[in-house]
Amino acid sequence: MSSKGINLLASQQKKDNTLLLKKLRIIRFIAMGFLFVVGTTSVILFILIAASPLPKLKQQENAALTTLNTLHPRLGKYLLVQNQLDDIGTLIKTRTYFDQTYDTITAQLPASVQLKSFHIDKGTLTIILEGSSLDDID
Repeated sequence: MSSKGINLLASQQKKDNTLLLKKLRIIRFIAMGFLFVVGTTSVILFILIAASPLPKLKQQENAALTTLNTLHPRLGKYLLVQNQLDDIGTLIKTRTYFDQTYDTITAQLPASVQLKSFHIDKGTLTIILEGSSLDDID
């Protein structure tokens, strides 16, 4: 036998080295796959963004905002006037007209009696008359 003999440790190291090399190749392959997927996805997204109508939409949005900003004071005034007109319309619809009541009362007064004051509140009518004689008021 030779002095070198059988070296079992060296073959064990070779097995460990080959196992490590296989694992390293698998990890490299996976890393290259991820790199390819990320690169491909980035290129596709770049093409989609470059070909999209997004810049035109942004320009249209900016133009619309500029138009709204110039019309904003007039729009505010328009909405205020419109609100006031709606309120006036509501008041006119619910308003009680006292013209007929006044005409009825003054038609029944004798000529010698004068109407000094005519005041109507919620459910109350106040009339102040003035005359030369109480007989005319009865």
